[in-house]
Amino acid sequence: MIVAAMGDSVTSGVGDVDGDQRGWAAHLAYALGASRFHNLARAGARTADVVGEQLPRALEVRPFISTIQVGGNDVLRQGFDPEKVGQVIAQCTNALPGIRILVLLPDPRLLLRRPRIVAQALARRAGDLNDTVTSAVEYQSDLILIEPWKIPQMHEPRLWFVDRLHPSPFGHRFLAAHAVARLRSWGVQQRHCIVPAAGSGSWYADARWLVGAGIPWFARRSSDLFGELVQACVAEWKLQRIQPIDDLGDQRPSELISGVMSRHGLRQ
Repeated sequence: MIVAAMGDSVTSGVGDVDGDQRGWAAHLAYALGASRFHNLARAGARTADVVGEQLPRALEVRPFISTIQVGGNDVLRQGFDPEKVGQVIAQCTNALPGIRILVLLPDPRLLLRRPRIVAQALARRAGDLNDTVTSAVEYQSDLILIEPWKIPQMHEPRLWFVDRLHPSPFGHRFLAAHAVARLRSWGVQQRHCIVPAAGSGSWYADARWLVGAGIPWFARRSSDLFGELVQACVAEWKLQRIQPIDDLGDQRPSELISGVMSRHGLRQ
């Protein structure tokens, strides 16, 4: 069995600092007893990078199972368009053979407690993207869709790294275990137990990571990240003045979804 993993820093293994394996997809491949595992993900990748760089390499190895987790970097960058991003992700999953596992974005409101306006602005973008992707891939067969917004346990604090952007060692293993459980219903057998995380880490290790990797990353990204984040927060503030929203999970951009569904010949 060949497993190929595509995506950004979540799939490449950032936050999984416990043990030899790195990333939820690596734990998944081990649990399934994969004969070959290709982790094609890289930190900072956007959907265009996945389709342009990672998809051709995945097609070359002809995987039986492919995993895709992407979109977080698109949400944080200038020119974010949920419809375009959703179409790219749908094209990618449609092009792959075998069983595909597509992981949507988590709810930023449950991860970034403060400031509230930032969490809500990012949640609106993530929710719009998740809705668009869900509609765009609905017609595809042999696709497992993992929706973190519908899995309350996935937002528990211990499942997230100190930066609250990447899963912790526990989080990577939880996501892998969830994917394995979904695959079992498709007749795919688990061959090995997922190696458990040794512990939750320490304050010193978290602080060391923030100084050595987290702050330098933010400094490199601040030129476009800060400006885009301010614009998203201003837009969210204006929307809330018009109509306060308590649950962004119930807010579906109907016009956007209708356009995507009509292009794929789907009915609402």
